[in-house]
Amino acid sequence: MAHCYYNETIPFFYNNSGKILNTNWTNKDRLVIGLGLTVCLFALLTNFLVITAIVINRRFHYPIYYLLANLAAADLFAGVGYTFLMFHTGPRTSQLSIKTWFLRQTLIDTSLTASVANLLAIAVERHQTVFTMQLHSTMSNRRVTILIVFIWIAAILLGLIPSFGWSCLCNIKKCSRMAPLYSRDYLVFWAISNLVVFLIMVVAYSHISIYVKRKALRMSQHTSCHPKYKENMISLMKTVVIILKLEGMLQIWLGELDARLQIWLGELDARLQIWLGELDARLQIWLGELDARLQIWLGELDARLQIWLGELDTRLQRGLGELDTRLQRGLGELDAMFQRRFGELDRKIQRLIGELDTMFQMWLRELDPMLQRWVGELNAILKRWHGEMEAMLQELFGELDTVLHGWLGERDAILPEVAWRAGRHPPRGGLESGTPSSQRWLGERDAILPEVAWRAGRHPPRGGLESGTPSSQRWLGELNAILPEVAWRAERHPPRGGLES
Repeated sequence: MAHCYYNETIPFFYNNSGKILNTNWTNKDRLVIGLGLTVCLFALLTNFLVITAIVINRRFHYPIYYLLANLAAADLFAGVGYTFLMFHTGPRTSQLSIKTWFLRQTLIDTSLTASVANLLAIAVERHQTVFTMQLHSTMSNRRVTILIVFIWIAAILLGLIPSFGWSCLCNIKKCSRMAPLYSRDYLVFWAISNLVVFLIMVVAYSHISIYVKRKALRMSQHTSCHPKYKENMISLMKTVVIILKLEGMLQIWLGELDARLQIWLGELDARLQIWLGELDARLQIWLGELDARLQIWLGELDARLQIWLGELDTRLQRGLGELDTRLQRGLGELDAMFQRRFGELDRKIQRLIGELDTMFQMWLRELDPMLQRWVGELNAILKRWHGEMEAMLQELFGELDTVLHGWLGERDAILPEVAWRAGRHPPRGGLESGTPSSQRWLGERDAILPEVAWRAGRHPPRGGLESGTPSSQRWLGELNAILPEVAWRAERHPPRGGLES
């Protein structure tokens, strides 16, 4: 079983592959990082503007522009990946962990794969539109979305393959010199894949170029073709020519730029060493001269500042005196103006109050006869009501008197029932006859009253019902409340006003 080096450091793999790993910062490293960050910032800004323009402008909502926006997104992602690389390259590489190193390379590989796949999708889309004689593809938005998602899935998978096993961590003999933790087999596979994609693009654009040339030749022979057809052909020819020229020029420029950058960086490093040495010597001289001159300038400046401060203090004192005088004069004028305004305001308020008082007096004089008339009418109405109410009360009291006299007779008829409880009979002449028997019977009635009171939950007054005390009056009211039961035995009902009404 092969041994895996998961716990080794990055310098171990670089030494194994024979690749030099700098541990100290050089001017070349600083220059490369500075230029790289500048290019990354420019790439991020320009691609963001491209995406924003396509999203905002509805005229660009076609499949080709969606693919161009996706290409800009891939380049934007590449800018992010290279920015991450700029902050984790040079002497910082030796301090990286294996996971951080794989993350750095995965970002770059994913962005490059997505860019190449987008270029292939654009080439296929242009091939389709050219051969169907259309300016824009008839591909639906759903298919374009699926194509873009597939491009990113493929790019992410190809970028993550080394992190999930296709590396040289378990087979150190296959480590690449260019990427010391990558397997040479993976790099060959990745290079062949990109080469195949590039060849497909070359074939597609070559086919488009040949087709367009033939159509252009036929158009020159038949000048009577439809204007819209001619316009579409010219637009397609321009699109193809621009894409072919841009792709060819980019390939040439990238090759020349890489070679020239290597030469320029070497020459720039040597010249920077010379320039920095000369600059350091000259700076020492300049700093010495600058220090001497600064001492002279500071002395002169200090003397002049003393003079300026003295003059400034004198002028400030004079200015403050003049300002105080003007403020006193202004405050006096302002006080006089306020006194005058307040006097005018007071006179206006007094006049307004007099007018309001006169107006209220007039209103009260007009209101007094009306109130007298209303009071007279109300008094007449109340007198009429009083007369009507008095007649009604006289009639009601007459009826009530008749009822009470009838009920007192009925009460004497039911007294045998009450007397039965005491074993006695009432006198024949009635309770009010004044005979000894009636007096005795009233005493016996008071003796049986406790039982009747028990029904009402009360005790009779000590002095009897005829004592006229407040308790006897209250007890009579309670007795009237229980009389319906006593009357029930005599099959009679008591009067509504009570026994003493």
